[in-house]
Amino acid sequence: MSMQLEVALLPELIEHPLPDRVAVVIDVLRATTTLTQALAAGATSAHPHVSVEEAEADLARRGPEARAGGERKALRIPGFHFSNSPADYTPESIGGRELVFTTTNGTRALHACHLAQRILLAAFTNLDALLEHLAAPSAITVVCSGISGVVCREDVLLAGAICDRLVQQRPEMVCNDSALLAMHAWRLVANHELADELAESKGGRNLISLGMGEDVRRCALVNSQTLVAGFNPATNTILPL
Repeated sequence: MSMQLEVALLPELIEHPLPDRVAVVIDVLRATTTLTQALAAGATSAHPHVSVEEAEADLARRGPEARAGGERKALRIPGFHFSNSPADYTPESIGGRELVFTTTNGTRALHACHLAQRILLAAFTNLDALLEHLAAPSAITVVCSGISGVVCREDVLLAGAICDRLVQQRPEMVCNDSALLAMHAWRLVANHELADELAESKGGRNLISLGMGEDVRRCALVNSQTLVAGFNPATNTILPL
């Protein structure tokens, strides 16, 4: 059996059924970066939801020690403790607590992969650590969250970085065209300043226009984290691996 490496530029573009594949979900700006940060800061678990209403109901069930985070239109949801900024999640704010979380794109992408054999969260901040978890699987699908159904550059660049490294390590891997496109995009900018490249993307420009440019830089801190998170859709729980 050939080793297969695929990229889905949007969740809707997943090419093959996922039960025998490892899914790697990307939302660079900012959900998967922020969830990784929250767990690294000591959150005991995270619970992603597609809708605000689902998140609010889950928060009520979990009691007063739980915390809610996320965004709509990149802004903190009214009544939630945190936004979707990695800076919000510190040992003091989230350590030892459960996190209920909902975003416009990233949490939808996680749930779109619910049939996968295993689901991992990817960010530039944990790139090397993630690659260690991808050393063995023979079939991998990297899923970009996009922005409201539109392909976004920041997710494609991380997908390309992941694929580039995997192909270097395992030249026998067979890539789909989207993986090849992502790798080409990444190789064009691999030696550039990553924060500048993310700032030029639609998501980056949007954050900068809202005064959140520092988040773009935080999401570009390659290998600043060693934690890799996995999502179990059966329990709707994200935990460190």
